Amino acid sequence: MEVLRPGRVGPGLADRLHRRRPHGRTLTNGFGPAANIDSFWTNWNPKYANKDHGNSNGVYGGPPPRFDDFVTRDLIAFVEDHFPTAGRGREWRALQGTSLGGYGAYELGLKHPDVWSTIGSISGAHNFLFAPSIDPQPGIRKTPLSTALPVPLPYLDPPGPAPTLVRVDRLPDQLRGFGAALVVYGDPAVDQAYYRGNMPRDLAMNARAYHERVQSLHIRGFANDAIPRRAADVTDPPRYAFEQAFEAIVLPMNIDMELAFTSERVQRTYELHPGLHSDTYWNPFLRAQLEAQYARVRHWDGAGSPPPAPTTFDYRSISTSFSVWGWDFTVDRPAVEFLTLRNVSCRSLSLQGTGSVTVTVPAACDSGFDPDGAGPKPATSTFAVDLGNAHPIDEPLGVGATPIYGTTRTITLSPLPRAGR
Repeated sequence: MEVLRPGRVGPGLADRLHRRRPHGRTLTNGFGPAANIDSFWTNWNPKYANKDHGNSNGVYGGPPPRFDDFVTRDLIAFVEDHFPTAGRGREWRALQGTSLGGYGAYELGLKHPDVWSTIGSISGAHNFLFAPSIDPQPGIRKTPLSTALPVPLPYLDPPGPAPTLVRVDRLPDQLRGFGAALVVYGDPAVDQAYYRGNMPRDLAMNARAYHERVQSLHIRGFANDAIPRRAADVTDPPRYAFEQAFEAIVLPMNIDMELAFTSERVQRTYELHPGLHSDTYWNPFLRAQLEAQYARVRHWDGAGSPPPAPTTFDYRSISTSFSVWGWDFTVDRPAVEFLTLRNVSCRSLSLQGTGSVTVTVPAACDSGFDPDGAGPKPATSTFAVDLGNAHPIDEPLGVGATPIYGTTRTITLSPLPRAGR
């Protein structure tokens, strides 16, 4: 959702908007194992791509689709460059989706909380691992234990059999969505870290960004109770079975998502409504959803209440290179695991994980790290933090959410040297 200037959305532009809307699936002759496969709105696991280019784990030829990049980089830039948006930047943007789109809205929103003012999910699927997880509780918990290795060991990346055994392109349409997850994320046994790095359930703490106790990301969602209320529901048995089954699947995921938000003390609005997985039951509540989200973005006339950018935030990611809230992080480690950041501000930050992390502090902070503690070298805004030797395997079973995984270091920042200071 981008705010458009009034009087500029005529029939021609409306048609262009319709034709340019995100497809959300692989295209004919595009990347991926087959055409019209659900994208899951994420960058696919590269481990199972490039089969024709020497990748022994490859399931399909060509590079992995990158739908996360498409939305957050290409689509936003296209809309702002080609349509009469009222402004640019996060305060003008909202993100909302239904079903798999609801998963995408929370997944993209929690991965990139600095891109949107508000995110919304309607009957979204928030945890494809179908299993409880461990929440990284707010705050740093000091512990003498650590799983950082005393000596470096070679990295092991065992292949998972599931993506190879399941041919997504040969599955019936009704099962393709489930089968596609095996090439999007990988094998749920050996690639759990990649799954968790893309599950809203495991990214709940990324909404912990605050400016004077005001949360910087507005969150609102709802699901249905999977109970039919209309006699017409049962007149089409196949459709009824689909709509009832899918809402029954996503409802526990929404409950689990709410438990994660509660554990992380994240502010949000969640409602449970009657009905099945269908527009018939969603539509009566869409207006309230859209109005609530629209109220949290900047309007063309200056109205609206977008939440402020944070002065402190928490964040976790399996990416080895990412930017969030103006900070840049690059991690040197081979294993797929979380780097967890807590209490990040212009004054200090805490990091938990393994490997070497290069941090660049935003220029607006005017602060950096002095490794010598007022020594001969001045503080610098780009510096490296050593978190110990990397693990030889990808993070298993969500243990990166526990305080004993890897090494935790707290870095105190100092003012940058300046003439006259």
